[in-house]
Amino acid sequence: MDNTPFLSRQGLQTLFTQLSNEGYRLIGPRVEQGAVVYRTLENVAQLPCGMRDVQQPGSYQLRQDDGERAFSWANGPQALKPLFFAPQESLWQVEQRADGLSFNESLLQDERLAILGVRACDLAAVAIQDQHFLQGVACDKHYARRREGTFIIAVNCSHPAATCFCAATGDGPNAESGYDLLL
Repeated sequence: MDNTPFLSRQGLQTLFTQLSNEGYRLIGPRVEQGAVVYRTLENVAQLPCGMRDVQQPGSYQLRQDDGERAFSWANGPQALKPLFFAPQESLWQVEQRADGLSFNESLLQDERLAILGVRACDLAAVAIQDQHFLQGVACDKHYARRREGTFIIAVNCSHPAATCFCAATGDGPNAESGYDLLL
């Protein structure tokens, strides 16, 4: 008999609510402009249930199927990197004083993120970023603060695309490490 805990759809909404109550902004897969992308989620109904993708080199299409699965798609056009590296942010400010210029480091706004639907290939990419920006010669404080405030909810990839390469790099389709919760 399998003793693996099971989380029902109602339980998933409870998880959403609990994370929100603990101060996390939930980011997860949503359909937007014909693609599955990471966006803010408030409830389970926003997940791409019944959506399947068909990916080939140079081609990406979403199709509705009869299923209710929320994660029956391969990684889409967006990675997790934009969640850890802001496209634009102020790193320091300069103030002119009577005795010259004063440079002050900008403080990073604290935001706790819970990211749902993270695949093994995403986890492998984040591990490389962690190695470089957290354990490298100089720690990136902004990256470190974002990573500290992140709760990662992984899913195993059940529908890899023709464009996937996780088997070649040894990091999928099952998530093995680098997450806080595996669905």
